[in-house]
Amino acid sequence: MKKDQKKTTIIVIVSLAVIVLALSYFFIGKTDKGPAVIKESNTQGVTTEDSVLAADVLMRISQIDSLKMEDSIVDNATFVKLKDISVPVSNEQIGKQNPFSR
Repeated sequence: MKKDQKKTTIIVIVSLAVIVLALSYFFIGKTDKGPAVIKESNTQGVTTEDSVLAADVLMRISQIDSLKMEDSIVDNATFVKLKDISVPVSNEQIGKQNPFSR
């Protein structure tokens, strides 16, 4: 009986340690969040941080635009044999205005 209790205690301690490590990783995470950005407004009311974010968005859009789709998968015989099994959703009456009332 003592052996089982000792084994259970070790499992509980190890489990708690893993949970604490996982929570600290997800909630605290890495402290390096990139270069610090100074918030200062120019004459148009756009902050420097907004300008950096806009440049980042434009860079990501250009990366997406440069992606090339391979068309050979659509011409594959296996892909052509696929059948559409979607089911249309019928319009039904709306239930109660307050679904939590009795």
